[in-house]
Amino acid sequence: MKDGTQVRFACVDVFEFGADSRIAHMAIVYDTHPIRADVGDKYA
Repeated sequence: MKDGTQVRFACVDVFEFGADSRIAHMAIVYDTHPIRADVGDKYA
């Protein structure tokens, strides 16, 4: 976190590859609800 606090969360990285087989786009998908339950809106 911004103040140095470390948190753990599950996520999925989704890669889209271009015609040249290189990464064209990457999206990281995660649910922030468990983190918000732990830290509240302190980092909003």
